[in-house]
Amino acid sequence: MAAFLCLKELVVAANSRSLFDGMMVYFERETAIDLEFAADLHNLWVQFIDRTNDRKLFISQLEGVPPSLMSYNYCCDFVKDGWLRFGLRSGQ
Repeated sequence: MAAFLCLKELVVAANSRSLFDGMMVYFERETAIDLEFAADLHNLWVQFIDRTNDRKLFISQLEGVPPSLMSYNYCCDFVKDGWLRFGLRSGQ
């Protein structure tokens, strides 16, 4: 049974002559796994924060775009949607 793998390792360590060494190896391995997980989680958070900051910067740059340009783009999208709604291709 895979669920009792750690329990089997503890039984083997308890029955060995070098119980202390066996337990140290077990705990060092488990601690290394936990530290690797923590480092990976930290890296994910750093990437998340970087992407969030990039998006904030992009949004702040969009807020600096003149309203006339924004409304022009909105009008173009509206016209394109209208053409698609009536089954026309652009320019017809």
